Amino acid sequence: MSVLLAVLLVASCCTGNWAARVFDPYFRQMNTGSKIIGGTTALEGEIPWQASIQFAFNGQHLCGASILNKNHIITAGHCSEFFPEDYRVLVGTVDLSVQGTYHDVVIIKTHPGYDPFTLENDISVWEVDPLFEWSNKVQPVRIAEANSEVQNDWTVTVSGWGFTDFIWETLPMRLQKVEVPIVSKNECNQIYEYLGGIFEHNLCAGQDGKDSCVGDSGGPLFKDKVLYGLVSWGPNFGCGLAEFPGVYTEVAGYTKWISSALNVTTSCDAR
Repeated sequence: MSVLLAVLLVASCCTGNWAARVFDPYFRQMNTGSKIIGGTTALEGEIPWQASIQFAFNGQHLCGASILNKNHIITAGHCSEFFPEDYRVLVGTVDLSVQGTYHDVVIIKTHPGYDPFTLENDISVWEVDPLFEWSNKVQPVRIAEANSEVQNDWTVTVSGWGFTDFIWETLPMRLQKVEVPIVSKNECNQIYEYLGGIFEHNLCAGQDGKDSCVGDSGGPLFKDKVLYGLVSWGPNFGCGLAEFPGVYTEVAGYTKWISSALNVTTSCDAR
């Protein structure tokens, strides 16, 4: 908790683009929950790679994640600031009030270039225990191939348990999903020019009334069961705004690093 609070204090005392960018995701995670804007309820087994990252001490939902293999998930770097024992991972359910299976966190491997102030390289791979057991409700996601590019005319899906209403902070218990159009990198870079623009390995998606929001961080942006992005950040004054799409970590830019992170064993790099 001290790391998170320290970052918040630094951000609140500073001016400049990086402070505005970093404050948003941490503000979102400090709220009691979050949900997709403008979405619908996912069916059981419809998104079997979806995971809920929760605080171990009280079970509060914090972030989304996706199952990679029998003992790894992938999420955002800014969801990974605490020690492994501070978290638990829930899979196998779309309803947070209905028990799925809980897994302890053994290792958190965050990208070495992750910057908590700018959210560059906002990606992390976690090892969990016990192993996931495959079923119609628990399955791994396929990750995008190296350097593959999303198309500007694509419609993709984002899912999570984040705010369904930013102003009223409306929270769902059931997993939400929404289809959102890809916004070109050039256009998105211009939109967020006031924050210094987006990074090379960012994607943008969203439209008026449809977006990811507080508590969706780290969750999947996908198409045809392929993971293309991780919920990363957005404007700190609202979600689902026509002029401001959500910003995602582009998974295809990190395939080599993901492969290396999956080879980390429990004997090293535990955080």
